[in-house]
Amino acid sequence: LYQALYKAVQKEIPASIHGIYSGGLGVHLALSALGGRLGLDVDLRKVPQGGGCHDDQLLFSETPGRFIVTVAHEDQASFEACFTHLPVAAVGQVTDVKALRITGLDGAVICDAPLNDLKQAWQKRFGDLT
Repeated sequence: LYQALYKAVQKEIPASIHGIYSGGLGVHLALSALGGRLGLDVDLRKVPQGGGCHDDQLLFSETPGRFIVTVAHEDQASFEACFTHLPVAAVGQVTDVKALRITGLDGAVICDAPLNDLKQAWQKRFGDLT
């Protein structure tokens, strides 16, 4: 996977790459949207997985070796060609609507949060922690 991603980078295909670690996909989708100051529209039904998962498992599991990569639409085929026989999928798109919108496995929208709300939540204290 890392070699394939390196190959794509060498070809200058990705616009951005964000590793998924503590907190899982949901947290890092929000961080990616905040970092780019653009919206994301994501469909969990398109996330490669073995089946039998629930929305919360896909959003918050900390499976190693996963990335959020943004690629221009016209470069999608070239990007995917770097990942022959590896799990890769276009699971969403960047939007001008400054919100994180996530469609769950059942097709219902499970998150539609404006970036300003996400930023406030991210900067806010967590419980009694200082």
